[in-house]
Order: sequence, then C-alpha cells, then structure tokens
Amino acid sequence: MQEESLRAQNPRTKYLREAGLSTDPFITPVAELELGLAQDIPTFYSFYSPPNLMTLSEQSIRLQDLRQPQHSFVYGEPGSGKTTLRFALEAECRAVLADDLVVTYTLGEDVQAPLSAEDHGNRLARAVAIDLFIQVVERFDPRTYPNAQQVEALKRQIAIGGVHLYRLIRTLIDSPRPKARAGLGTYWSFLGRSPVRYIPSSQSLLDLLNDCLHDLVPVAPVLQGWESVWQALAAARLWGFERALVLIDGVDTRDRDEQAMSELIRPLLAQLKIIQDRNLFFKFFLPPELQNLIAVFMQTISPPLKFPALEAKIIWVGESLQQLLVQRFRSAGSYFTGFVDLTEKDFSSKVDDLIIEKAAGSPRRMLQLASALIDAHIAHSPTEDRIREADWAAMLETMNRFNHHGRAE
Repeated sequence: MQEESLRAQNPRTKYLREAGLSTDPFITPVAELELGLAQDIPTFYSFYSPPNLMTLSEQSIRLQDLRQPQHSFVYGEPGSGKTTLRFALEAECRAVLADDLVVTYTLGEDVQAPLSAEDHGNRLARAVAIDLFIQVVERFDPRTYPNAQQVEALKRQIAIGGVHLYRLIRTLIDSPRPKARAGLGTYWSFLGRSPVRYIPSSQSLLDLLNDCLHDLVPVAPVLQGWESVWQALAAARLWGFERALVLIDGVDTRDRDEQAMSELIRPLLAQLKIIQDRNLFFKFFLPPELQNLIAVFMQTISPPLKFPALEAKIIWVGESLQQLLVQRFRSAGSYFTGFVDLTEKDFSSKVDDLIIEKAAGSPRRMLQLASALIDAHIAHSPTEDRIREADWAAMLETMNRFNHHGRAE
C-alpha cells in the first residue's frame, strides 16, 4: 500500500495518470527489463507491434513463418527488437498449442569464453530440460495422468535441469495457488522464463510433481554434450512434442567483436544438418555483422539442407514506428494515439514525426526519445498540461550532452 502511494507521488507517474495512461509504456526500451517490470501477463505482450520482416530476397514474412520446421536467421541492428521478436515467437508457440517444444537458449553475460561443441550441448540440454518441464505443466490435463515412461523421462530431465529447477518444483508443491493472474506461471521467473497465460493447479498435477521428486537428487547427467540433447528430445517426444525450436539470442550481448561472435556460434552452425534430421531447428537472432559468415557457411553444407534455411532482416520504416507508438499508448489504456494528443496546438502537428525522424529506424531509440520527452516536460514545464516545443528542445540538449560525455551533466 505504501509502495503504491509512493508511485502515485512520483511526478512522472502522476503526469501519466492525469494524461489517461494506466501504465508507463516508455519506462524502459529494453525487452528483458520490460518483461520483468510487467505487472501481469498481458502487459508486456500488449506492447508488441510487429516489425517489417523481409527475407534477403525482399519478400515479406510473418511471425508465424518463423515457426516452420526449418533453421532461421533473423538479423537486426542493436535496438531493432530482436529480443522482443524472440519473446513474441516464444509466446505464440507456447500459447497456441501445437507439437512444438520451444526452447530459450541465450548466450549472454554468463558466457565467459568461446564454447566448444560439447559445452553448447551441455548448456542446451539444460535449457531443453527446463523448457520441457515448464511446457509439460502448461499443457497438463488433470483428467489424464501420464504413464510411467513419461514420468520417468521427465524425472531424468528434472535431474539435468539442476538445483534451480528442483527448487521451482518444491515451490509449486508448497505454494500451488499463488495470488497472481498467471497462476503457477508466476514462478517461471525463477528460471528466467515468463508466463504467457494462466496456469491452474490441480491435485493430479501435484501428484505428478511429487512423483517426479521422489528419491530425486539433482546430479550431473550420465550422457554429456549432444548425447544429452538427443536424450532430452526423446523425452519431449514421449510428452507429445514432435519437434523442438531453439531460439538463440544474446550473441551480441557480451562482445560485439565480429570474430568473438563468430567463434561463439560456429559450433552451433556445425550441427545444422545433424539436428535437422532429429526435428530440432535453430532460430537465430543475430547482428548483421554475422550475415556474411552465415552466407559463406551455408554454401559449405553438402548435400544441402533438406529444409532450406530462412534468412530475414528486421526493418523499421516510418509507418511501422508510428504503429509501434500507437500500440504503446493503447497498451497503457489510453485513447490517445501518440504525443500529438498531449502536445500544445502549435507543436502537435509535428511532434510524432520529429520523434520518428530522430529515431532513425530504431524502435529502441524512439522509445528512449519518448521517455526523455516526458521527463523533459516534467522538469522544464511541470505546471503546463501540454508538452511544448521548448520541452522538445530541452530534451534534445540533455540527450546531446549525455551522448557527448557519456553521462548527463
């Protein structure tokens, strides 16, 4: 209650509420942070506005095309929305039930050195184990209890998933009815995953969890490297998942040096043909610096892949950025469609165009500008209801100082 009162006293929160926005749709331009700050399931996903996805032959594709059983490479500059697109693809796969297991495999700050093929296999096996457990729970039908083979296979995967997965399951058993809109999905954040819909509890599910933990001690798997991945896929098939889509992101998080990024993914590229034959498909979200590496590597695969790889790039034009701005206001419960409705009359006709032009094709940059404009208005003319052109000028001056010195003066 006190926390809510403090938020209400925050000048920015107060301004947005008086402007008719129930949430702050510009609080951060980083997808991972937005997801963590979202207060319920629909909030983050309501932010999503699809970018233009163009194949290298300039053919437009849709998000659903990335679900197809083929390897995919999506290229985008920093801030273009690669991670947001990955979250949206994951949510669609998990919310629209099919026979796909979707696996999150991020190569971020925790990767301290180039990984060998075996290292990747071990890491990926743990990721498959975690996502398999989550999606088994999400699809669990309390009317049909799984057979002994399914339970034993899931139990082995829980052991591979490690101590964090074990602790999550203990939490599910001990607190099976959290007071949250996501239900059991509320706990997915313990493992770096997000809920996509409400997950109910049931006595049958609790029985399964207890059966899985019976005499279970998280230990290192007997199989190592890619053999442990094949075992995980066999377990997934027992639970009705005929193929797995592995979403690979974060390649440019730790080191944007092209050689370092290339070394990081080369062992994965070497597996493309093998894993395709096992109904496992990689969905890469990569910086454009790696586009030439992929093109050269694909020419070395002989014979060619049975299912040709899909390559696409994220492109934001003025129209799609405008739609993103509209979607942000709508996600906050506002009937406004942009800053034009919050701006004094002689400035309203150009404010949205100025934001989009200054964004230069980057949705992250556009969201930063929108957030900075709100802050500039509160600091520069707090008694005025409407944002003025002087607020825009003050915002640009502050951002220019920040960009020039690396910090605001």
